[in-house]
Amino acid sequence: GSLGEMHYEGELYPEYVPVTKYDEFDFQAHHPDMIFIHNPYDIGNAVTSIHPYFYSGNIKKFTDCLVYISYYITAGGMSEGQSLCSAYIHADYIVIQSKKFRKFFDARIPDEKFQALGSPKADSIWEKCQNPPEAPVDWKRKMSGKKVYFYNTSLGGMLENTEKFLKRPVLCAVSNTSGLAGIAHWINTYYKLNGEEQVEKNSELVKGVKKWVDEEYTGGRVTVMTDEEIVACVQQVCREKNISLRS
Repeated sequence: GSLGEMHYEGELYPEYVPVTKYDEFDFQAHHPDMIFIHNPYDIGNAVTSIHPYFYSGNIKKFTDCLVYISYYITAGGMSEGQSLCSAYIHADYIVIQSKKFRKFFDARIPDEKFQALGSPKADSIWEKCQNPPEAPVDWKRKMSGKKVYFYNTSLGGMLENTEKFLKRPVLCAVSNTSGLAGIAHWINTYYKLNGEEQVEKNSELVKGVKKWVDEEYTGGRVTVMTDEEIVACVQQVCREKNISLRS
């Protein structure tokens, strides 16, 4: 696959949080004594990715000590897929919640890399439980007289229950590897076509969209198609070929 749409959210932070844009800081010139990272996957994550410049193998070049601290808290275990990530290889130290979690990492990782220092996230939660912060006024109003539950959502949960989270069915990404069947699935899902309404993979509409997709990638495109682009193409093909499609 290839990287999709780029998202930068630095400007969304409040003014009291200083943010330096990722491409405006010269890591090579500053050469920080230590760099802390919390994304271990690098190119190995097929769902989301940080900018390739910050993959552990590259960012390691600009510091004397690269430290990995997980972004998550585990209640007692880790999945097999997290036992050996590329960041573990490049990191000088790996901070874990406690010594017992060492066993979940690949045995080939040197023991001296692991530092059982706890979790910053757990420490923050513990501190707030001891000294609860004042809830925002709007929260107090909405919670008054009610039993309140807080849910910790995850990307995995969203992928497994997309319709409940996003109020729409799962859409497959369209790229140069989708093929006619993949494009037909996207159209049927996006337009909620059922039964005889559904388009077949060998229909004129699907072939027309596939032709456009192929031309895009032949021209040098490396990102997946956005929903807006595909909808525009579907509408254009429908006009050109006088195809009626329920929307």
